[in-house]
Amino acid sequence: MKFESVNRKYNQLNDFIRGEMKRQKISQDMLAYRLNLPRASISKRLNGISEWTAREIIDVYEFLGIEMSWNEEKKKLGCRKTELQKKDV
Repeated sequence: MKFESVNRKYNQLNDFIRGEMKRQKISQDMLAYRLNLPRASISKRLNGISEWTAREIIDVYEFLGIEMSWNEEKKKLGCRKTELQKKDV
C-alpha cells in the first residue's frame, strides 16, 4: 500500500513537470540541454522509467521558474513535505 502511494506521488510529479513544460512550450530537448542529460534520459524520467535525483528536480523547477518553499509548521515538526509556488515574474 505504501509503495502505491509513493508511486502515485511520483506520477503526479512527472505529470506536473510535463504540464509546465507544455504550458511554457519547453521541449524535452531544451530540458535535456539545461540538465546536461541525454534527451532519452529526460523521456525515461518523465515516463517513470527512471527516477529523478533531488538535484535534477531542483534544476527542473529552477528552469521552469517554480519556487520550492517549506511549510514552516511542518518544518518545525521535522517533516519534509514541500509546497510548490509559482515564482512571481
